[in-house]
Amino acid sequence: MPGHPAFEFIRSHGISMGAAGWEYIIAVNQVGKRFYDEWSIGNERGSAARYPLGSGGTKKEFTALDWRNATVKQVKSTYRWGHGSDAALAMNEGSRAPDYSSGPVWAIFDQAAVDANGWKLRHPYIADPPNGLFFKADTIAELAQLVVGNRFQRMPLKYLEQTVARFNGFVAAGKDTDFEKAAMHRIDKAPFYAAIIPLSINDCYGGLRIDGRCQVIDIYGKPIPGLFAGGEASGGGRQHGIGRASVSGYIAGTAAAAEPAG
Repeated sequence: MPGHPAFEFIRSHGISMGAAGWEYIIAVNQVGKRFYDEWSIGNERGSAARYPLGSGGTKKEFTALDWRNATVKQVKSTYRWGHGSDAALAMNEGSRAPDYSSGPVWAIFDQAAVDANGWKLRHPYIADPPNGLFFKADTIAELAQLVVGNRFQRMPLKYLEQTVARFNGFVAAGKDTDFEKAAMHRIDKAPFYAAIIPLSINDCYGGLRIDGRCQVIDIYGKPIPGLFAGGEASGGGRQHGIGRASVSGYIAGTAAAAEPAG
C-alpha cells in the first residue's frame, strides 16, 4: 500500500483476485500464449507449518521454530507446490541465448469479469497513471499493442487474439482441451484488460545458476573458471536460510579450494 518502500516502484497495490477470480481470466506469456491452467496458478501457495504437541509421529514436545517437531512427511504435507510458476518462467517461443527475451506474464480479462468480481480498477489497486503494469483497450488487438509499452515486454503478443478466440471456443464447447481448466467464462465484453501477474515470494529463490560443484555456469551452460556461489546468491535451490547457505557454501568452498592456483 502507499507508504511501503516498494510502492514507489510498482505504484499500485494490485487487484485481489480471490479464489474464484482466476476462472475469469487467462494467463499468457510474452508472446500471448496460455501456458497453464489458470485455476491451478491461483492455488499455488505455501502454508506455514504448525505442529501440535507430539505431532507427525515424533512424540516430542513442541519447540518453536524447531524443524524436529515433525517428520519429513508431516512437513511436506503442509506445502502445496504446483508447476504454474515453472511454466510461467519457461523460455518463450523465439527466445535465443544470450538474450532469452524472458519477461512478464499477463492476466487477460474483460469488463464482464470486472463486474462479476467487483474488482476496483482504480488507484491504489492499479497504477495511476498507467506505468506499464496495467492496460485497457476496446479490442484485443489494441490491447496486445499497448502491452508492448511495458519496459520488460521484449516481444509482441502476436498470438493474443488467436489465444482469446481459442479460449472462447473452449467455453462454448464446455471443455478446455489445452489445460483442462474447470471453470471458464468468455472474454468478449469490451473494454478488455491486461494486468501483470507478479511472481511473489518472501524469500530469494533466484541467483546465479550453478552446477553440482556450486560453480557458476554461463548462459551457454559452461562453468565459469574460478567462480563459485552458495547460499541465496545461488539459484535453483528451492530453499532458503541457514540450511541452504551451509550446504551450498560448504560445497562451493571445498570446490574452490581444490581449484588449481592462478
